[in-house]
Amino acid sequence: MTTAKQIWNNFCDAQGIAASSVPLFAPDRDGFVETKEIGKNAKRKVLVRHQAMEELILKKTDILVGDWSQKTHEYPLQLKAPRLGDPSHAVISAFASSLLPWLSC
Repeated sequence: MTTAKQIWNNFCDAQGIAASSVPLFAPDRDGFVETKEIGKNAKRKVLVRHQAMEELILKKTDILVGDWSQKTHEYPLQLKAPRLGDPSHAVISAFASSLLPWLSC
């Protein structure tokens, strides 16, 4: 019987995900995740994405925008935005198979 992990690993192998993966976070000089402060009034620290990840996000976003504008629908993407005054529709969910390269196999 094929397990879910085997199916996932087969998918990762077929898509070359491990070979095309990039680091998620930028390291500081001590090898820890770099942080930066954001916020105008209430400062808070957030993790800094690696530059390669920033570039991958932009590249994959361009692919999704192109798919949407050309109506080719090669990448499943579902967005549900809230309707004004209707909190039951305040769910935003998105899935795009083109964004999988940064997931760990």
